Amino acid sequence: MARSSRTASPRRRWKRTWRDGDHLPGEALRRLYAAWAEGGVGLILSGNVMVDPTALTGPGAVVLDAGQPLEPFKAWARAARRGDGHAWLQLSHPGRQIMKAMGQGAVAPSAIGVSIDGVSHLFATPRALEPAEIAAIVERFATASQMAEAAGFTGVEIHAAHGYLISQFLSPLTNRRTDQWGGSLENRARLLLDVIKAVRARVSPGFCVGVKLNSADFQKGGFDRADAIQVVRWLNALPVDLVELSGGSYESPAMAGAPKDGGTNAREAYFVDFARGIGAVARMPIMVTGGIRRRAVAEQALRPDAGLPGVAMIGVATAMAFEPALPAKWRGNTMPEVAVPEITWKKKVFASLAAMAVVKVQLNRLGAGARAEAEGLAAAGPDRQPVEREPSDQALPRLDRPPGGVDPRLGLRRVAREPGAQSGQHLVAHRVARAAAPGDGEGQACSSCRCRADRAGCSARRRQPCGRSNAARWRRRVRPRPG
Repeated sequence: MARSSRTASPRRRWKRTWRDGDHLPGEALRRLYAAWAEGGVGLILSGNVMVDPTALTGPGAVVLDAGQPLEPFKAWARAARRGDGHAWLQLSHPGRQIMKAMGQGAVAPSAIGVSIDGVSHLFATPRALEPAEIAAIVERFATASQMAEAAGFTGVEIHAAHGYLISQFLSPLTNRRTDQWGGSLENRARLLLDVIKAVRARVSPGFCVGVKLNSADFQKGGFDRADAIQVVRWLNALPVDLVELSGGSYESPAMAGAPKDGGTNAREAYFVDFARGIGAVARMPIMVTGGIRRRAVAEQALRPDAGLPGVAMIGVATAMAFEPALPAKWRGNTMPEVAVPEITWKKKVFASLAAMAVVKVQLNRLGAGARAEAEGLAAAGPDRQPVEREPSDQALPRLDRPPGGVDPRLGLRRVAREPGAQSGQHLVAHRVARAAAPGDGEGQACSSCRCRADRAGCSARRRQPCGRSNAARWRRRVRPRPG
């Protein structure tokens, strides 16, 4: 039978294909952001939105560039503004922080790869950007900002933190260039300042433009507090509406919170002290993010202290992943604290990844409409215990599905729920599941693949890798989830 030549309308087309590799926001994101908007939040800052489809942080990344339709983003903006608050898109380019399994070439200010003990080989080796390519990236940020305004968002935030491309230009550890883009701090900050100027030239005066900036890289010889203060002074001369302060990178994940003293207060609002000092020289509002989950801590961050100003805004994204109506409940004084699972592994990189994985699954649940279950998880705090057992360095997480289930697509284990179990206790990071898996035994899977070889079938009668390549396993792990 001949195929119909009728073409689907643009609206129907994006509804049908948003899960099929087009990197568009879909129903799950709209449902998630609507839940936050209805919870009374004043400003929603989106997660990373990529400005370049050839440079993605993961297979499900949202991309906004000239080749994308606007209708999905308009629907996203309507959902995010349902509560009459602001909704900004956070625009980003990952630079060298791209997994090799993505199959994309990484770029950076200099050809210096990601250095993380034991996992560096999983990242693509970057090449240094040419000046013309840098100019093209500046244009991509400007185009994405213009499209964000056309879609109905009220602002954008330029991501210049967490070791992404602009942050890589700012850091002397990753920027070894000798041209106008490297060397002095003024040259290293040139990309950020040029992006801000290009964005402002393409959007209306009433459209907001913010910057997410590291207070420090927390690496010896990297971008530090004095550098951040100077960059904020330069931003004072530009029409910047907000600076959000964070810190760290993939190599030093301070944004996930790993204070040396291990105190509870230090695990919340762990960039506030940096923010107060930087706020003393800033002419724009300063926002701080990082682990805030108690109302008392939030109020303390807003108040002046020791002659230094309080911050103007606080970010509570992680807490709102577990209680989307947190702002309304704080105003009503009905939930002073949100229980967020703690992972206390000594290896900060693994602990950071595990913590992010737990939050990601909670976001997936909210996006799937599991509102009541999310509220139950938030309320289950007193019975939740920190995860203390660390994963082995000798093996990556297993990808088979033992009783209870490991979902390699989510990177998480869903432990079977017993009758009467506390809601939320079934969510554990995948490496927690790997560390807590049963010991060696007949019929268990090889530690390196899904072959289900028993002990007698694995080399040396131990559950050692049976020969399948790591690359093949990682390709399976980054494959997008089916619809």
